[in-house]
Amino acid sequence: MRRDRLVEYLESRLSISSFSDYSFNGVQIAGAEEVSRVGFSVDSGSAIFRDAVELELDFLVVHHGLFWNGANPSLRGPMKERISLLLSHNITLFAAHLPLDVHAEIGNNAVLLEQVGCDGSSQGMVPCGTGYLGNLGVVSEPRTVQEISNDLLRHYPGVDMKVVLPDRLVQRVAVLSGAASRKDFYRACAMGADLFITGEQCDYFHDACDAGCGLLFMGHHASEEGGMRALRRDVERVFPQLNTHCINHATGL
Repeated sequence: MRRDRLVEYLESRLSISSFSDYSFNGVQIAGAEEVSRVGFSVDSGSAIFRDAVELELDFLVVHHGLFWNGANPSLRGPMKERISLLLSHNITLFAAHLPLDVHAEIGNNAVLLEQVGCDGSSQGMVPCGTGYLGNLGVVSEPRTVQEISNDLLRHYPGVDMKVVLPDRLVQRVAVLSGAASRKDFYRACAMGADLFITGEQCDYFHDACDAGCGLLFMGHHASEEGGMRALRRDVERVFPQLNTHCINHATGL
């Protein structure tokens, strides 16, 4: 199928133009005009691009692209190597950063809420584009922080979950994929969260203990795998003629 048909679908489905982001979302490198093999990855990097070449991909969708506001755009060193891999094999690179974090159906936060057993409705934390950075949901059956961590491990086997207040009984769960600040944690507490789930580990142990709000740190990468998996399923549903692949280089971070 035509590359631009897939690009138009992704731009529309993820409302790319509605976001002000420090990532340059959408097509970052244009490759072959015809696509049949599409890959999905959280990150960009030479190892990932080499996998894309091995899989003979025409198109690669990533959460973390190559081009960011404030980054040196010079095409030398590692950046030159990365771009050369894509250009020499005619692979399109499409980035979806904040648009994939906040999407109400297939976004990273929406997927996490579903995986912990929330009932489908959620309250947004911080407005962002067409959605929210962070969401608060209610689990259908109260469980402890440790039990929720164990449930998530079924979706993310091998991930080193860091848990604070493991015995805390949870009904209201706040999620914010990737990285969250102390301010985000306190916002979740103010909204009545019993548990705050995020990616990157941050030292607000005593804040959590004093507030009585459990913490679950999944690692940045793991907390953002779910959106890519959901987007892949979405593309497969709309374009069954495409051959899709997941490139997962788990970083442990």
